[in-house]
Amino acid sequence: MSARLDDEGDPALSAAVDAHLASCAGCRQWQDSAARVTRLARMSVASATPDVSGAVLARAPRPRRHAVRQVLRAVLALLAVGQVVLGLTHIEGIPGLTGHAPGASGAPAHFTHEFAAFTIAVGIGFAWIAWRTSRAPGLVPTLATFVVLLTALEAVDLARGVVDPSRLVSHTLVQAGLVVVLLLSSRRLGGDGFAPRLRRAPAERATADGLDDRDESGEDGLRPSARHDAA
Repeated sequence: MSARLDDEGDPALSAAVDAHLASCAGCRQWQDSAARVTRLARMSVASATPDVSGAVLARAPRPRRHAVRQVLRAVLALLAVGQVVLGLTHIEGIPGLTGHAPGASGAPAHFTHEFAAFTIAVGIGFAWIAWRTSRAPGLVPTLATFVVLLTALEAVDLARGVVDPSRLVSHTLVQAGLVVVLLLSSRRLGGDGFAPRLRRAPAERATADGLDDRDESGEDGLRPSARHDAA
């Protein structure tokens, strides 16, 4: 009977419902009352009410993973600062700076400038992701490839004894940054994951930046009505 009032009744059950209403005074009374309430709700003029959604959302408890994402963003911001500072210390001509790649005293200026440019670029990438976490997956392919190759070559050079261990310390920033970017990208922590997805609406993009939260599947809690199963 409720479905009928919303024009969602099942035609296959129409005869059975009519037969029951013919013999049940209680259900007829309920149907008449429900129809009257429905008419009043549809015909009444909506009165202005204060918008309290902002206050309600502000007081709503945040899930634990939101706090974890905020900590990861702060850590990534610190790594970004470290990367930029490390790059600046190896640019020739800046007063008080060495202008040499770590562990490579006397290296040509061009080599140190290449090192500095890449280091600063990675730092800027970290800062951008710390601000806009929805961009995290875009940095993963390049950053992961660089870190994996770098780590493998470091291991080979260490085994051959042709690298100064002090130089390897400077690489821990980018390695730690990769770990943080991967965590921010994971759907378990509210990220977009690594598989291609359809372009999302602005509200969904805000979710990925920590302004809202989703279920573990990465979808909003409510599905579009076109995807609802018929009751």
